[in-house]
Amino acid sequence: MSDNQTSLVQVFFLTLLGVFITGYAVVLIFFTENGNTTVPATIIEDLTIFRIALYTLVVAVWWIWMGRKIKSARDIKEMGEARDMEIQRAEYYRTLWWKLAIGLVLYEVLFAQKLWV
Repeated sequence: MSDNQTSLVQVFFLTLLGVFITGYAVVLIFFTENGNTTVPATIIEDLTIFRIALYTLVVAVWWIWMGRKIKSARDIKEMGEARDMEIQRAEYYRTLWWKLAIGLVLYEVLFAQKLWV
């Protein structure tokens, strides 16, 4: 991996860790306000927005990373067919991830929260 890709992966994992820590802190704040030792169902339902934001963050970072791979592959002039394969692979993964994100958001909204009932 090049330095740009490595730094982007590091930023992705640090951001992901930050999102999880923030979400955990929010749950702990709800615990201490109510004085309960169990997680109320309302907290779990409120975390739907948190999960949707997490999916969006993951897809955004992946989109940027694949965009950089496409750009770096297009900058290489001599490779020919290998270059085209790399571009197609990156575009495939890029498309796959945003479709997966839409599917996860629809799952969260329609089935996990049972809004369709």
